Formats: sequence, structure tokens, C-alpha cells
Amino acid sequence: LASAGRTVVERATDDPELAALLVEKTDLETRIAELVGLKGTMDPALYDAQLERLVLALAAVNRSIRNRGGGP
Repeated sequence: LASAGRTVVERATDDPELAALLVEKTDLETRIAELVGLKGTMDPALYDAQLERLVLALAAVNRSIRNRGGGP
């Protein structure tokens, strides 16, 4: 395999779609961290709904990254 021994970032330089997925993953992780920081100031139902939406989106992106050979 050409990708054996290469990091995800190295493979992403050859695959624009993988690179975009990695950017999206980082964005979602940042948004989740920001939301967690706001938990005490938010309505619990709103917090739960937003967190669920973000976590599901992150799971979908992670699955797409794996399907492109970009992760375990």
C-alpha cells in the first residue's frame, strides 16, 4: 500500500477530500469543546440537543476519514 507508514496528515496532502474532512473534524472538536465550556450557562435541553448534533456530526466525519484510509 502506498499509504503504509504515512501519517493521516501526509496522506491528506495527496487527497483534498481527506484534507477537508480533517479540517471539518478539527472544527467540530473545537465547537464541542466550546459548547462544553458553556454548559453551566445554557438551558440543559438546548445544551443536550446541540451536543448531540455535534457529536453525531463528528462521528460521521470520523467514519468518512476511516473510509478514505485516514484513520484506524
